[in-house]
Amino acid sequence: MAGRGFSTGAILDGAFGLVRGHPGAVVAWCLVETMAAAAMTLVLRPMDRMQAMQVGAAAPASFQGLGSVFVAQLLAACLFAILTTAAFRAVLRPEDRGFAFVRLGGDELRLIALTLLFGVAVYLALLFGTLIFVVLGLAVGGSGSLETVAVATVVGMVLTIAVCVWLEVRLALAFPLTLLRRRFVLAESWRLTRGRFWPMFAALLVLFLILLVLFAAAAALTQGSYWATIVGGGGFGADGVREAAVRQAAAQLVLSPMTVVRWIVSGIAGGFTVALLGGGTATAARLLTQDLDRIAETFA
Repeated sequence: MAGRGFSTGAILDGAFGLVRGHPGAVVAWCLVETMAAAAMTLVLRPMDRMQAMQVGAAAPASFQGLGSVFVAQLLAACLFAILTTAAFRAVLRPEDRGFAFVRLGGDELRLIALTLLFGVAVYLALLFGTLIFVVLGLAVGGSGSLETVAVATVVGMVLTIAVCVWLEVRLALAFPLTLLRRRFVLAESWRLTRGRFWPMFAALLVLFLILLVLFAAAAALTQGSYWATIVGGGGFGADGVREAAVRQAAAQLVLSPMTVVRWIVSGIAGGFTVALLGGGTATAARLLTQDLDRIAETFA
């Protein structure tokens, strides 16, 4: 029966097993993510310079430069998909080594498309889910009081996030299975994770918490001045947040040894995200398909 040995522990062992088994590849992924963080800083310098000039301004920074932000984020998503494909390959096709298991071909194009599709779907689900509950709150509240709308918004966001998490766990194997089958896969992930939600969820939650610590350390270095300004007196109001953003933009314009440290820490966090999430989900896919594939080969 497919899935023998499938458990939270087995998934986590696969995630950390990728780090133990291929440390050179993980280091390479961290270096690529570090270079991406440096490139992102340089690409966004014009926008940071423009925002830094808003000191004392009554209005927030101009929307000019948002196009560059969108393009940079899009390229970052594509790079993450390429590196995650390499992590999947390290677990599912270890014979296809190459340079840190990174390649550029049909597998990568399919994973990039799937990543962008999921990203848009999650964004729209959160947006429309929250809007639906706001409308319901207005309808139920009658008078449309701010308290009713606020409660409806919070409830709506919580329920929408819960549904999105459930769907993401059920469809998480679509990514490694797309590499394994060399075609887009959704239905098989849904079928294989039926009745196995909680082991998958628990493993992904543990990995998420570990990565949260890494990204908190990265944020402390990359956005420390931002939060220091808010906590130190700026407050979470519109003026305080804007002043903190202006100071953060000004800090981003200064290239110093600390800037390089921020790039490195961000790169390490990104590289381990690729390794742990990629290794964990690929291990889950391998555990749930190995017996099925063996049976298929026997009767082929």
